[in-house]
Amino acid sequence: MNMTWLENLQEKAHSIYSQGGQDGLIEEIFTHIPIVNNPPFAVEFGFNSNSYEGGSGANTCNLAKNKGWKTLLFDSQHANKNINLHRRILDMDNVNDVFSEFDVPRTPDYLSIDIDSADLWLMDTILAEYKPSLVSVEYNSHFPYDAAITMDPYTKKYIGGRIYGASLKALTMVAEQHNYCLVAIACSLDAFYIRKELLNDVPLPYISWKPYTGIIGHPICHNIQLGNCLIDYEEWLRSHDLEKARETAKPIVAQSLLSHPFTKAPHPLHLRHCQNCKYRKSYCGDVPHNLRAR
Repeated sequence: MNMTWLENLQEKAHSIYSQGGQDGLIEEIFTHIPIVNNPPFAVEFGFNSNSYEGGSGANTCNLAKNKGWKTLLFDSQHANKNINLHRRILDMDNVNDVFSEFDVPRTPDYLSIDIDSADLWLMDTILAEYKPSLVSVEYNSHFPYDAAITMDPYTKKYIGGRIYGASLKALTMVAEQHNYCLVAIACSLDAFYIRKELLNDVPLPYISWKPYTGIIGHPICHNIQLGNCLIDYEEWLRSHDLEKARETAKPIVAQSLLSHPFTKAPHPLHLRHCQNCKYRKSYCGDVPHNLRAR
């Protein structure tokens, strides 16, 4: 079977320092798209430790330690000048000013966002002025693939449990608005987007990523009122009315926070290929399949 590098990309996932396969995805992506800066430049926030050795596993650690990249790190609680980590609380109003303060190039090679709250709004704000080649953003895997749900722009901290960040569809909508396309997922963790002009290959259709959504990762939320910070991003785009977007989101928020009828994470992460079509088993939706081992 002849497959493009994008169709094989998920199989490259592995971790050296990262939490769940991001190191391998990043390394493979940069064998196919050009590096702009010399040395290569990456920005990561939030960085939930004061060292590369601590925390849950940084997406930029392998780049800094083994690949010669320059990295700029931000976190709301930690700082360490030895690894260029700065304590800053970033939001829509200040993020681009902070980037300017630290001389972030207009086309950084890689941007990693993971703050468990206003990730979508920061992504949208940054991409309006900066054009990284590759962007990764933590996605909330509890929501199904067709739900565009995000925390509202004024909630600036992790609430707890299943209430964090934005769904895959909401993030992908923002990416598309800025001419980026979804190319890979570190399951239950990060979605990876490449600037479209850098791609010669056609990315997989959005339906391909359905198996990476509706995944149990955190306990049920027993206080549904905590979910009032979540809104329907599609409704917000239509009306720019946060209260209306909040009401529209309530049914799917309740379903995703209070119960979970969706699937568990694909295992192994690298789904086997189907002999009958160009996509993996879950990609084309034709089940059952005649499968061969990858």
